[in-house]
Amino acid sequence: MRINIEAWTVVVVGQWNQRIFTPDWVGRNVFHADEIIAEIAFNPGSFAFRYSHDDLTFEASQSRIAVGFTDISDATLIRAENAVCGILNSLPHTPISGVGINFSFEDKILPPHFGELFRFSDAMLLGDQNYVITTSELKRSFDLNDCTLNLVQVFSEDRIAVDLNYHNDVTSAENAQQSLQGKLISRKGMALDFLGRVYGIQVEENESE
Repeated sequence: MRINIEAWTVVVVGQWNQRIFTPDWVGRNVFHADEIIAEIAFNPGSFAFRYSHDDLTFEASQSRIAVGFTDISDATLIRAENAVCGILNSLPHTPISGVGINFSFEDKILPPHFGELFRFSDAMLLGDQNYVITTSELKRSFDLNDCTLNLVQVFSEDRIAVDLNYHNDVTSAENAQQSLQGKLISRKGMALDFLGRVYGIQVEENESE
């Protein structure tokens, strides 16, 4: 199974003042660089600032900020973690409600143990009524020692995907930092270990490092 690097992110949900995130501010406080790439993404009724520099990306909307990365090396994950914590430290009074560390994996070939997951009891009943299943999705949540794991598994005709979200409810920027510091590398290890131990899935890490 391959890494879907575009969906590997650290997300902080809160009430963000987008006017703060100018290219100059983001360059100094997120990337610690003089020159960065800046974009604005327009969606119906909203917009988001997107910035990138080297192996990190940063996106800010009114309801969340997200730091992503273009490779999964430990050094890059540490930089991403430090970038998020730096933002939280610079904006300590921002109302924060949640932190998520997200990992995503995908493939075109169904892993051996996945077939049983998507054999739903009503499949024959649906087929008898000429309802053809094109996509199936399983969502489950697990209470871990220090966070909640939200697991989403999607199966379609041409794609299998597994998304893992390690979530913490928080009440302040300080709490958010505490839930993130020293966690990104360990969460990555937990995600890979989960896929290996539970489903026997080996992830092709080298393609994205």
